Amino acid sequence: MIINAAFRNVEQVSGAIALLRQYGTNANQMEIFSSKPVELKPGVLDRTSKMSLIAVLAAIFVGSLVTTFIYYTQRDYPLVTGGMPLTSGWATGVVTFELTMAGAILGTVFMFIWESGLMKKSRCPAPDLPESGMILQIECDADVDTVVNMLQGCGAMDVDTLEKS
Repeated sequence: MIINAAFRNVEQVSGAIALLRQYGTNANQMEIFSSKPVELKPGVLDRTSKMSLIAVLAAIFVGSLVTTFIYYTQRDYPLVTGGMPLTSGWATGVVTFELTMAGAILGTVFMFIWESGLMKKSRCPAPDLPESGMILQIECDADVDTVVNMLQGCGAMDVDTLEKS
């Protein structure tokens, strides 16, 4: 079940989020929609991100792969070079650096898409945004009536429930 609650200001929505967190709702089950930027205090709706870890791991993986490829290409290609490598160290370093950074960028893009929820199949559509205020959307697995009453007690102007598609 999806619950959309409209709030007038940041204090009301922050209070509703704190109450829902105490009730046991995970931060990943809540989203805030607004036509203007919403600045919440630190700790209200924080979510952990693994983007930097995946970026570093992707860079290490791609850099190792590129270095291994260059190493074996220089030693296994059947050209007589008089004991010198086919490519210079400078060229090898530039290629390794550029492709390592490309791996970090690809890891970051992948994690951005993953953490934003664009890869989830059961995404609920964004609600109609009011001119002022914001909408708190909750993916609720618990007792819906209790959550609706809690949201109304926190100052929600309007609370709508939708079936999860």
